[in-house]
Amino acid sequence: MVVSPGPESVPSPIASLDFREAWRRLVGVLTRTHRLADPSLAEDAVQHAMLQAMRAWPTAGQPQEPLAWLTTVARNHLRDALRTRSGEVAFDDEHADTPGDGGAAAPTTLGGELADDELALLFACCDPALPVASQVALALKTVCGFSLREIAAGLLSDESAVAQRLARARKLLAARRAPVMLPAGADLPPRRDAALIAIHLLFSEGYASTVDDTAQRPDLCREAIRLARALAAHGATAHPDADALAALLLLQCAWLGARVDAQGDWRLLEDHDRSRWDTAMIAAGLAHLQRAQRAQALSAWHLRAGIASEYVMAPSFAATRWDQIVALYDLLLQLDAAPATRLAHAVALSYVAGPAAALQRIDALIAALPLPMQSYGHAARGEMLRRLGQMQAAQHALTSAISAADSAATRRLLMRKRDACVAPPA
Repeated sequence: MVVSPGPESVPSPIASLDFREAWRRLVGVLTRTHRLADPSLAEDAVQHAMLQAMRAWPTAGQPQEPLAWLTTVARNHLRDALRTRSGEVAFDDEHADTPGDGGAAAPTTLGGELADDELALLFACCDPALPVASQVALALKTVCGFSLREIAAGLLSDESAVAQRLARARKLLAARRAPVMLPAGADLPPRRDAALIAIHLLFSEGYASTVDDTAQRPDLCREAIRLARALAAHGATAHPDADALAALLLLQCAWLGARVDAQGDWRLLEDHDRSRWDTAMIAAGLAHLQRAQRAQALSAWHLRAGIASEYVMAPSFAATRWDQIVALYDLLLQLDAAPATRLAHAVALSYVAGPAAALQRIDALIAALPLPMQSYGHAARGEMLRRLGQMQAAQHALTSAISAADSAATRRLLMRKRDACVAPPA
């Protein structure tokens, strides 16, 4: 099966229709209502419909109900594909959902558990028979419509490895010749951890885009928050970790409006206008964090949310309780010693023990950073050198960071930082 490129490769000719949102809705509807054993069939059908729209709409005009038009074309393509394959569940026109143009697809249930279409499909993709990374990759591709590049960035991998992982996962699922079904009751918890990771990576791509010219994509952040809160609120999937994830996403999303300037370039945390932070989101995030405290033990999600709460509760950057943040990172490292966590810990430590102590840790870590994180490592190293007054070395480190950066907005920020590293007069 060829991995379809995803909706970001089909730019919308009609500004009023969000093709990424349409992708998520239609793939979920086709997979669930037609009980497909292989979700990639639904992806291919939706991709075909979007390409047809690209060809037809500029000349014929946008139909009155564009989402219904896409649904019809996708379902016809799916019908033809199913006719050429043996062993698939029969195409059922009588029970097909056709989402209208004015709202979300009609909620349906699988196993009587989840009515949210995308959340249900997310859990269906997180099959415990697959490795966790494969569950997450399949969920990001099928539910979120991510490209291989976006998935690779989230998993700190490369596109060829992600393509192979997806192919193996789909082959295993298709070999069962059984419908994609959401498990019920006791079968849901084994899928929850992978679902939380997938939701977090969906948010992360919106928080710092790796593929678009824009620095961030708030629509992805809002969708991730919606899924996290829906997961935390449902009786079959509710868990303290789900509340902790919802808290983390809400608290980080609260400052999205202050993270970029009028030109769409990054602002550093110390330069934020904190009056622009969303106080309603902060309150909602803290409420989820309070509910998450019913856990018997702290998870990595609890600790990450706790770190975010320290940032949003500080009245200013200078008043941030860095000692508390470092203490939380110390606990987090016991649960997650990944390079990203160790790098963030070193940066936080620089505000407690000084940049020299942080630089020593970064130098010991930087060679072990995966390729997608090399830019962050060199950037952190450049910042420590700048604070130590070693301007020429800082410029070299930031140049390395620029070369490894994965987005235009990040490169522009790093170039500004490098240009600011001017050696003091002799």
